[in-house]
Amino acid sequence: MEWLKKSVAKKWVKALRSDKYTQCYNGLSEEDGSVCALGVLCDISKLGRWKKNLEYTNYKKVLKWAGLTEDGVDTIVDWNDYEQKTFPTIANLIEQDLSKRIK
Repeated sequence: MEWLKKSVAKKWVKALRSDKYTQCYNGLSEEDGSVCALGVLCDISKLGRWKKNLEYTNYKKVLKWAGLTEDGVDTIVDWNDYEQKTFPTIANLIEQDLSKRIK
């Protein structure tokens, strides 16, 4: 199953491994500026902006840009929010999946 564009995956992995982002759980972002893994994707897309209610404008456009399917979103949410995997671990999992499922 393809769930993410390879070119986007490489940028996302790099961002997840950077020291630029602090991780949060159960939401795209928090008041302290932390973001979840999908929040990092939104930020690197530059397709929208963060609103005062901590939502990102053009969220669906970001998912389309990334080629991220509903299954892909569910997988990232599981890793970030329920399993609370770190950003570097999520980056590793995305990278491992490149050869299997990514366009």
